[in-house]
Amino acid sequence: MARDGGSPKFCSATTRRGRGAGEQVGDTGWRKGGTIYDYLNMGGYAAFIWPAYGVAAVVLLGMLLASLRGLRTSERELAALEAARPERPRRRRARAAEPSRPEDGVVNPGNGETA
Repeated sequence: MARDGGSPKFCSATTRRGRGAGEQVGDTGWRKGGTIYDYLNMGGYAAFIWPAYGVAAVVLLGMLLASLRGLRTSERELAALEAARPERPRRRRARAAEPSRPEDGVVNPGNGETA
């Protein structure tokens, strides 16, 4: 912890990398004018991080391709099923089985009078 009681991320003494007082210990220097190499090195863990990104990208790409292939197969199957099915006539809506009530003000199908 720092001598001034601050956060443990800050140190008042010079660190191994030659930073002065108050600079963050875990900072690689990228935001403070470091090189692209410092960023790509990922603080020394690049040998673990970049292959993990690569594996994740390959898995996601494989899942995308498998999904697209399955979509095309399903669309072809649906088109074949729709083409093989004969056109059916549409059903008419069934009329109400019971006569309408006179208080509704609707024509009574039995005698043709309104209420």
